[in-house]
Formats: sequence, C-alpha cells, structure tokens
Amino acid sequence: MCFRPPRRQFLRLLAAAVAFGPTFRAPAGGARGRRVLVVGAGLAGLAAARSLRASEAEVLVLEARARIGGRVWTDRSLGAAVDLGAAWIHGPKGNPIARLAKDAGAATVKTDWDSMRLFAPDGRPLGDDALERAWHHAERAFAALEKARRGASPELSVADALERYLRSADLDAEARQDVRWVLGSEIELSYATDLADLSLASLNEDDGFDGGDWIFPDGAGRLASHLADGVDVRLSHRVAAVRQGGDRVQVETDRGTFEGDRCLVTLPLGVLAAGSVAFDPPLPEGMLASLRRLRMGVLNKVAMRFAKPFWDPTLHTFGRMPGAADEPQTGFLPLTPANGSRVLVALRAGSAARSMERLTDGQLADEVLAELRKCHGATVPEPEAMVATRWAGDEFALGSYSVIPPGAAAEDRDALAAPHGRVHFAGEATHRGYPSTMHGAYLSGLREADRIAALLPGG
Repeated sequence: MCFRPPRRQFLRLLAAAVAFGPTFRAPAGGARGRRVLVVGAGLAGLAAARSLRASEAEVLVLEARARIGGRVWTDRSLGAAVDLGAAWIHGPKGNPIARLAKDAGAATVKTDWDSMRLFAPDGRPLGDDALERAWHHAERAFAALEKARRGASPELSVADALERYLRSADLDAEARQDVRWVLGSEIELSYATDLADLSLASLNEDDGFDGGDWIFPDGAGRLASHLADGVDVRLSHRVAAVRQGGDRVQVETDRGTFEGDRCLVTLPLGVLAAGSVAFDPPLPEGMLASLRRLRMGVLNKVAMRFAKPFWDPTLHTFGRMPGAADEPQTGFLPLTPANGSRVLVALRAGSAARSMERLTDGQLADEVLAELRKCHGATVPEPEAMVATRWAGDEFALGSYSVIPPGAAAEDRDALAAPHGRVHFAGEATHRGYPSTMHGAYLSGLREADRIAALLPGG
C-alpha cells in the first residue's frame, strides 16, 4: 500500500463509505452476516451473484473494466455484432449456456464446419477430394496421438508425440502437410496454443456436450446483460488486495475498500498468476504451484468490414494451408451466414496470435489482406473498418483462456477451485470438467454460489 496525505486519505475513506453504504443495502429479508463480495463481472461472477441474490444474500460485484462480461465481449463498432472473445455454445444438448441463451432471448445459429473452402499454399482452391485426403491422413495421426496419450508422461507435448508419429509413419511431404494443417486447425485454434505448449496427457480430458457449435447472431454479450439484470455491479473498480481476518473479508480497490462476510474471486488465471492482486494471508503454496504450472492460451481476432463480400457468402469458414511448418495458420470466419453482415473475422492462435500483438492495426490489416489476396486475388479491397484483439496484453485477462502445458495436469484446476478461508474462487480455469468455455465459467460460478450459500448464516 502507498501512504497518502491525511486529506487524501480522508477523502478516500469517505468515498469508500459512500460507495459501500447507502446504495448497498441488504435485500428485504436478508440476514446479518450474509454479505458477499464478488470480484469480476464475467460469466462466473455474474452467475454466482445472481444465484446468491436468489438465496437472499447481499451481493456486490466489483469489476475493473468499464463494461461487464469479461472475456465475453460483443463489439458493435463495425455495424454488426462481433464477438471478440467467447463466441460459441459448444454443444447445446444439455448445455446450461443454451438454456441461458433461451432465457436471455439470445438467438443462435449453427456453424457448419463442413461448409468450408481450403486453399493450397500457393492460393489455388482445393476440391473436396483434397479435404477428404487431408482428413484421411489426419485421422491416422489422431489415432496415434490417442494411443500415445494413454499413460503418457505429463511432460510430453502434443508436438513431441506428433513428431514421433511422423518419423515412424510412411507419409510423403504432401501427407505430412495435410496432417499439420488439420491438427493446427483442430487443436491449436481450439486450445489457443501451439502443439508444443500443450500436454498430450491432458488432451481431450475435459467433458463436452453434443449438438455442434452455435454462434450468436446478435452477440454473446446478451448473456452477461441478462445475468447482470438486478445485480449491484460496480464498474471501473480495480482490485488491489483481498484481505481476511476473523469473520470478515476486505477487498481493496482504487475507488475504496469494501467489506463482506465472504468473497468470491473470479479473476482469470493469467491475472491471478501475475500476482497483481495481493492476498492476505497469502494463497497456499499448492495453489501458487498450480498457477505457475498452468498457462493462458491466446486466440486473437481481426474483424474487418468490407463494402461487399468478395467471398462466397454461403461459406461458414475458409483458410489456406500453410506452405511451411513455421508459417502462421489463419482461419477465416465470415459472419455473413450468421447475421448477414459484411464482416470477416481472421483468427490466429498461440505464438502466431501473440506475435500479432506486436503489430499496429495498420500492419495487422496489411498482414491479413496479404493472406486474403493469396486466396482471392489482388482485387481484394481495403476494408471499410476493422477491430483487433490483443488478449495477451489485456491487463484484465492476460490471455484468452486456460490450457494445460507440459508439466501441468487437470488436478491443477482442482487446486485453483479450493477455498482459501473465507475467499472462494471460480472461473473457467477452476472447472476440471468444462475448462476454457463459457459453460465452464458459468457452472463454476454456480458451484461456488452453492458452496457460499451453505456457509452463510441460515444456509
């Protein structure tokens, strides 16, 4: 903590009293000792807050950003809803996010991954036979990886296992290129990290829902807005410390200190690992060790609006097969089938996504346009407008979502979910069954809300 002159200290305490006093009252019927502070207004924090309010707890949500949603971020600057963070319901059958979308009145459209076009490294369009050939070779690679995964050391990366397979398999150069492209599309873009930074032993350990992937034509932000309805959320409150002593918890922010009986911290893994929020008493060593072992993957997007589509408006996705193993892989998602817009979204993952963040918007536009012109010709026009993400450099996220690198294990997620005295933790990184997803974040919030409600007086 820094020392302030007496006058400024008085004003700070007065501001905190005003912020925490008249506008933060227990709901009718609320019992003494049922005040809960929630750090973070992403899906985990908002789901927990809504659930706790239903159990008549007194809830205050503190959010560092000037908006709710966290890594759920719907941008409308291009004249259409563009989800710059989480974008899909992964399997609607039994998925709580599908039920939440219905409650929120958020429409969904299925993404047809079979509606795609693949281009050769030199930009030539490839036919269905090329796709079938690529998948034929990739399926053999996936089978080999699954066999190697059973009993694999946590230290073994997917990249190492793949190289072992490629050395032993009777594949020509074209087949090897097929395998690298499919695995880059299916694994790197899904896990938001390079194959070298992903533990083979933990690959596909998480659970899933059936029914394909569904996108939100008007943005996933509707989910956060629905959850936040009626919840006391204080925006632009950057948390510096969480302190507990006796039967109270204090959360110190740059706009005052708030006090409660319990606290739920839903900060992203990257922020917790960076140590920008102090905990007193300190977090247990087991949790700190897990924070050191786990990593944040990065999936960045460049969304561009064009005067008219130069791509096939019926396609759901397209991309070019990289010509070399170290060439960045870019996937393209036209939003035309989802909401009829003239917006095209370019996606890169892992080290390719991190390298994007060192470029200016102008340089990013040039790089994406160069990729597009390889496939669609020199007549591809300049975009009318664009917006780009830089999740690794976002101080309130420090990445897109959590991954398990070599040396870590799924058990590390359990360590992140363990309460620390009166402080509890939620977020996608804490859910072993459904990590790195909206439904994992949402369910983790409900998990901790139930745990906290049972510990409050009258629970």
